Amino acid sequence: LRPQPSAAELQQLGLAQAPHIRTQDPQAAYAFAQKTAFPLLIGGTSQGKKQKSAVVFDMPALRKYIVENKVEHILISQFIDGQKYEITALADGQRAVIPGIIEHLEQSGSHASDSIAVFKPQRLSAAHEALLRKAVITIAKELKLRGPLNFTFLIAKGRVYFLQLKTYAGHNLAFLSKATGHNIVALGTEVLLGRHLTEQELAPEFWAQTNDLIYIKMPVFSMLNYHSDNTFDSKMKNAGNVMGRDTALAKALYKGYAGAGLYIPSYGTIFISVKDKDKDHAIDLAKRFHRLGFKLLATEGTANIFAEAGITTDVVGKVHEGNDNLLTKIFDHQVKLVINVTDYSDAENQDAIRIRDRALSTHVPVFSSLQSAEYVLSVLESLALTTQPI
Repeated sequence: LRPQPSAAELQQLGLAQAPHIRTQDPQAAYAFAQKTAFPLLIGGTSQGKKQKSAVVFDMPALRKYIVENKVEHILISQFIDGQKYEITALADGQRAVIPGIIEHLEQSGSHASDSIAVFKPQRLSAAHEALLRKAVITIAKELKLRGPLNFTFLIAKGRVYFLQLKTYAGHNLAFLSKATGHNIVALGTEVLLGRHLTEQELAPEFWAQTNDLIYIKMPVFSMLNYHSDNTFDSKMKNAGNVMGRDTALAKALYKGYAGAGLYIPSYGTIFISVKDKDKDHAIDLAKRFHRLGFKLLATEGTANIFAEAGITTDVVGKVHEGNDNLLTKIFDHQVKLVINVTDYSDAENQDAIRIRDRALSTHVPVFSSLQSAEYVLSVLESLALTTQPI
């Protein structure tokens, strides 16, 4: 069993935890779900083997996950939507240092390693950064941990949540090593072999960035035709990563997409589907894309929102309603870019997975957040010479 900080220790550090339970009784999990708001994050072990976690949106999906995965030891918690941060630390049992903090910019798949990540963090306040740094150093010292460590935190509505501590290196260690210019793998190995941090002449506690560059880690996908009989399978789909860097986040992101073979188009049709709460932001982006000469394609709800704002949009049916027209258009390269921001429902989530996989398998860029789409749009605007009727 991996060492983890206690609830009291986390509270003392100013960290929150999402409501959760660990149980071997499915009925206890169902009772927890009935008194806790969906969506829920569920995982666990079966015959001693860890099962991939999944987000479920209703009781039938929860029951199906437990049955399909034959989960014996269940961990279930409330799923909280927020900004995710990953912190790598090196510890020798007495002290710890932090090479860097990575921000998850956008989730490109169901596995954490499939996310688009950025170093240095772009939306982390000084106060929250100080809290995270103190928490990591304190936990590593209190638990007398040794070796490379991987901490995950979530910030939502001003609260900082502790998600996970892995007492081994995370998937983004190579990216962080490239970005910082330090061989963190070699340093971590030295610590595991018994060498103290003081013997390695490392900077105290936190390594300050020595340049003004922003680094983007972009996953490269090669297993998009992978299928599983398990409805909740979340196998990591990327086969590697590329890096984009620049002094501006938008340009670094643009380079990252290009490096991964997902070239941002300068013309063509864009599919847009957004949540109701994002409609004002989506209208602004749609107008800007339209001004550059792009054609817009949307599901009926989003198309109606755009029509009310005076934006001409073609309409396409929803995938879960049996309409494969959108998937066909993507496969035939009639859609050049996809912006798909979903709400939390089973149907929309399954649609998003099918749309994302179809797009990426045909090398069509996909954005699951409007902010990421706006970053790339700003680059297109800086490159474009537009003409408008008067």
